Amino acid sequence: FEGLWYVLESFDDREACVTWNISQGHKNGTWHMKEVKGSGVLNTLGIYNTEATTATLKPNPDNPAKMKISWPLNIGGSYDYTVHMVDYEKVAGVFMCQRVLLFQRQNGIVLSRTPHLSNDLQQTARLLQNGVQV
Repeated sequence: FEGLWYVLESFDDREACVTWNISQGHKNGTWHMKEVKGSGVLNTLGIYNTEATTATLKPNPDNPAKMKISWPLNIGGSYDYTVHMVDYEKVAGVFMCQRVLLFQRQNGIVLSRTPHLSNDLQQTARLLQNGVQV
């Protein structure tokens, strides 16, 4: 799962031109995900490619596809980050869910190793989870 991924589809369609670069962290079992966006709040504030846009991923030792993600600027703390499908070479599907008191945020994401992906592969990576409106 390591390396550069293009965010092709997301529940949150307010952001465009997003990439994630996933690399191994210094602590054993920890990974980092650097996010670069072509739009969004941080860009309007002039924040690009900084530690503020690098998350920490901590895989569950019993199921590495289920992780916790934490962003430096997220006051809600870490939340669930699940890779529900991946072929490692072309496409992946990720689901994130954050709950804070009465607030809940869900995001399904289609990732690609290239800026464009065939429709059939994109459909394969879409979230097919009960109870989540796509």
